[in-house]
Amino acid sequence: MKVKPIRAALLLSAVILLTGMHCSAAADQRVPLDSGVVRVDFSWQQHHFTAIEVDLRQAHLRLFWKARDGTRFGTFDRLKAELKRSGERLVFATNAGIFEPGFTPTGLHVEDGHERVPLNRREGAGNFYLKPNGVFFVDSSARIVETAKYPGTAASIRLATQSGPLLVRDGKINQQFDRHSRNTRIRSGVGISGPQHVWFVLSNEPVTFFQLASVFGEKLDCRNALYLDGAISKFYPPVEQTGGVQSEFAGIFAVVAGK
Repeated sequence: MKVKPIRAALLLSAVILLTGMHCSAAADQRVPLDSGVVRVDFSWQQHHFTAIEVDLRQAHLRLFWKARDGTRFGTFDRLKAELKRSGERLVFATNAGIFEPGFTPTGLHVEDGHERVPLNRREGAGNFYLKPNGVFFVDSSARIVETAKYPGTAASIRLATQSGPLLVRDGKINQQFDRHSRNTRIRSGVGISGPQHVWFVLSNEPVTFFQLASVFGEKLDCRNALYLDGAISKFYPPVEQTGGVQSEFAGIFAVVAGK
């Protein structure tokens, strides 16, 4: 029996729709790590990324730099061991903003409500100083603002890191980024899709600034996002990378459970 053209077209459309839904579902692999923390692995513009979604209503996000004895945590392994000794558990960790050769944050670092490094308004060379740069901070909600609009070290601000450049500002990708750039690196950033929803993104392979920014702006619907760092960037639990390097850090973001 012959299938009428209209019926055949409807059947073909249904197959295409179902196939597309299946591919989309397969592309985004969601794995809960803990209450309020979900890992998402996906492909975007033919590159692979890992994102961590943090719901601040459930997950306790903190920022670390130095231990009580004044020595730097430096690695996820040491931070994990220190937390374990105090009865806490490391759920997720990643490096914070850009730092100096002596492992001092280049810009603002606020930890547990205390300003450890002041806001940096200087001019300079390198990614940190690409304008506009900005600050990611958490008080009653998560926010990302350009450096000039940072509200200051109010008592309500419990953590903050400064870095640069801004990837997405008010829903628009930074106009300095070249869609056709050949400057590719492992790259990481932080974005906000809602007052209590934070996304940390790490490329699993070298990408451009534009590609990372488009993940935040187009894939994750973040109206604001900030670049964190390049080739040294890592996640805990670890993800497979092509082109990464051995890493030690200054600031470390961590979601901590227990106690």
